[in-house]
This record gives sequence, C-alpha cells and structure tokens, in this order.
Amino acid sequence: HDPADWARALAGVLAAGPAAMGRAATEHAASFSWGHTVDMLLDGYGRAIADHRGRHQRQPTARRGGRRFSMRRGVRA
Repeated sequence: HDPADWARALAGVLAAGPAAMGRAATEHAASFSWGHTVDMLLDGYGRAIADHRGRHQRQPTARRGGRRFSMRRGVRA
C-alpha cells in the first residue's frame, strides 16, 4: 500500500506504451478458457463448502442417539 510502489508500477505501465499494453492484454486474455474458468469456479465452490462446514459443523451430543422425531400425543400413523 505504499504510494511510492504504486507510482513506480504505474510509471512502468505508462512507459511501456499503448502497443506493448495491447500485446500484454492479448496474451493475458489468451490464458482464459471455458475449461479454466470452470475449474476455478469449482475450486472456489469447494473452498466455500469446506469453509462453511468447518465453521458450522455440529458437535455430537448425548441426546442425538435416540429417536429423531418425537411421538405426538393423539396422533397415530
């Protein structure tokens, strides 16, 4: 976040000129593909799911071993 670092980086970009920036942009865009995009999307979803599970995983309790649903009075199946 140092302003001097940003100034040097921007000066380098501006010194390269429009033709060099155009070539660099074309090369950068060529690295994108649907396959790469899908891989990155699935990787992101996988990390989000793992993070969510890590934060919200329930600890087993003594009570969870029995019936899952309680019987209601007066209701028969």
